[in-house]
Amino acid sequence: YHVFYYMLAAASPEQRKRLRLDTQGTQADGESTGAAAYNYTSKGELEAPGIDDIAGWAGVSEQLRVIGYSEEDQLSIFALLAAVLALGNVEFDASEEGAEDERGHGQIAASSRSAAEIAADLLEIDAKQLEAKLTTRVLVPAGGRASMYTIPLTPDQCRDTRDAIARAVYTSLFDKLIADINTSLAGDTPKLTPKSKQPLKRSRAEPDDERFIGFLDIFGFENFAFNSYEQLCINFTNEKLQSHFMDALIRRQEEEWRREGVASTHVVFPDNAAQLELLDGATLCVFALLDEECAISGTDDGFVSKMHNAFANPNPSANATASASAVYSKPVRGRNRAAVDAATDKLRFTISHYAGDVEYTALHWLEKNRGGLHQDLPRLLASSRHSGLAAMFEARAASDESKRATVGAAYRQSLRALSATMSRTNQHYIRCIKPNEEQEPDSFNGVVVERQMRCTGLGAVVEIQRSGYPVSFTHGAFVRRYKVVAFDRPQLFESDDEREICVGLVKYLQELQKGSGGEADKGSWLDRMLAQVGLTKVFLRAEVYRQMEIPRQGVARRAAVCVQRLCRGVRVRASMRQLVRHQTAAAAVRAALKDKALPEAEAAILALKAVWEGYHV
Repeated sequence: YHVFYYMLAAASPEQRKRLRLDTQGTQADGESTGAAAYNYTSKGELEAPGIDDIAGWAGVSEQLRVIGYSEEDQLSIFALLAAVLALGNVEFDASEEGAEDERGHGQIAASSRSAAEIAADLLEIDAKQLEAKLTTRVLVPAGGRASMYTIPLTPDQCRDTRDAIARAVYTSLFDKLIADINTSLAGDTPKLTPKSKQPLKRSRAEPDDERFIGFLDIFGFENFAFNSYEQLCINFTNEKLQSHFMDALIRRQEEEWRREGVASTHVVFPDNAAQLELLDGATLCVFALLDEECAISGTDDGFVSKMHNAFANPNPSANATASASAVYSKPVRGRNRAAVDAATDKLRFTISHYAGDVEYTALHWLEKNRGGLHQDLPRLLASSRHSGLAAMFEARAASDESKRATVGAAYRQSLRALSATMSRTNQHYIRCIKPNEEQEPDSFNGVVVERQMRCTGLGAVVEIQRSGYPVSFTHGAFVRRYKVVAFDRPQLFESDDEREICVGLVKYLQELQKGSGGEADKGSWLDRMLAQVGLTKVFLRAEVYRQMEIPRQGVARRAAVCVQRLCRGVRVRASMRQLVRHQTAAAAVRAALKDKALPEAEAAILALKAVWEGYHV
């Protein structure tokens, strides 16, 4: 959504005039108020630290030009963005005709009629038709069009309709741009245009072409004081990708063991299957319950109650697996300071993700999850004189909007398609860790780094290694490391087969531990598969490695004492030799001074000096 702030901060005067931005985005003195003038952009920070809106706007324009959009084509796109902003400024109040209804019939507020007219102008649809669709809904019972009814909407329903139109326009434009970018990357493509009705076809790479390199930028795990539907989707994505990451690590580890001829059937690896079962299970899951509640026009409260009954009860639903219920919990009421009142407090639930527990608040989740529009809204947008907008909604206008997938269902389907693609590829992972939040050199913040490591799933690497054989050595490295403990067993090294030598060393090291009382007689490490000798490597469990290190460190300590003893002896003997020579030279100086033989005394002093200056004199 940075593009809205880019446009409001850096659009040229001509663009602002064409996009009607100055109509609402100026103060009385003529100075632009920018993002503060629009409801959709004024809720957060108007200026993001580290982001240059002017440079960002120039970058967007240049990137659109690169993929084939002319200046007029770009203006056509920006008009839809400006229309979304204008729609957000349309407010509603209750009409006099609906005064007897405690909720009232919604109508466009007099203060925001200009915003509605600007939105209609930018969308190139009739302003009266837009007002009618924002404030009423056409109901078609089973009897068909002959019995259609026009039902007025309440002000709250009008706001929901307004936001639904804005989301639909933005989402459709976003999807169109992504499709055009992918098309341009195929090479040798015709000129792209936002007004094209048919999707452009690839000229080089076919959809079933397996020769491709894909880059997936994984968004980080999120856990805020107030977590909503967006955080659930992001964290679900991370759970799905974390599963691929762990599978890739496990598969790579098992392939190495298989090459080495090492048994691995006894190793139980950690996974996040319980979280995936809870969120996207085949029988009963969070997203399925949310879709069900949307289908029956339920409430957020009803959705959360169904989840509590399914997963948090002592006797959970028969369709809910025990593993899914184990990672779901019902928070104690009143403990979340981020909950603004009792109504939101009862909408909370907690999921234990791989990166930690996250408490969610299901406020307005049903509205956010509904993917369809009222049937007459796509038809209105498809009738637009803006050919690009009409093309984006042409198919939806001809289809049954009531059968359109929810946001959650479409999101899950997209993730499944991504998972299927990833399963057919060789994956390589790059983890980027920022040492601090200030973007300063030579500054390492351990808390920041630890949080990133936890949220990017690096702990899974450690867990997977611990569950198998975290320590491994090549045969040669293992022999070089541990032969110091077996100098009294030269027969262990008589074989020309390094693998046989390694087996003998493992057994001898266990004997040493038994002899020192450090290892109870529970059977051989090799028989219990706590250590395995492969074709080229020795694999060790962590507990075995620690016990092997005890005698080796003992030998190292004894060797260190021996080396220290020899060094100290050399130094002391050298000092004694120096002392003897010093005594001889000092006696000569005293004798010369006693006899008052100054030349002899001077020569004796020079000799004494030479003794102090070094052993070689």
